Amino acid sequence: MKVVRGACFKQAPLLSFVLPALLENHSFIGDFRGPIPMNLRKTISGIEKAEDYIVIVAVALALMLCCIQVTARYVFNYPLSWPEELGRYLVILIVYVGTSIAVRKKSHIAVDIIHTFVPKSKRLLEYLSTSFGMGFSLLIIIYGIKFVRSLMISGQIAITLKIPIFIVYLILPMGGILLLFHYFLWILDENRLKEQ
Repeated sequence: MKVVRGACFKQAPLLSFVLPALLENHSFIGDFRGPIPMNLRKTISGIEKAEDYIVIVAVALALMLCCIQVTARYVFNYPLSWPEELGRYLVILIVYVGTSIAVRKKSHIAVDIIHTFVPKSKRLLEYLSTSFGMGFSLLIIIYGIKFVRSLMISGQIAITLKIPIFIVYLILPMGGILLLFHYFLWILDENRLKEQ
């Protein structure tokens, strides 16, 4: 299948990189029944590794900033304001990317009382909870984009970091996209397992 780069690729450079890799030699109609194509598997693996590295680096930076803040405040008696603000933004990043990792590893908290009493309902309830998760992800994406647009229009700047605040809040729609991506992969995996 030949990929034609249209106007949407000029507006979104990330799409010009990711989508051709996903679409190359692959039609999405009916091809997900067999094994995952190699180029799609590599893309998924790359996204998962990037998520892992982002969380590792963000946690390490947040810990380092906390140590810097405590040292500056209690040892040198000179509190800094920027580590606190940057630490808050890193925690937001950790929460959203960490949530998508939890969806990927199926490690979210689950109430399984219905599974215990009605074992045949397990698959149906998993699909139902995944559908709710996908709906929630879409809400995060839609309202995250609206919020980022309003921040872009207002021209608000972070107090101590002096960067446009919309850059920080891009985490919201990106986190929603990652969540939706992993919920979608879960459904594909479940359909593949059911057919085998």
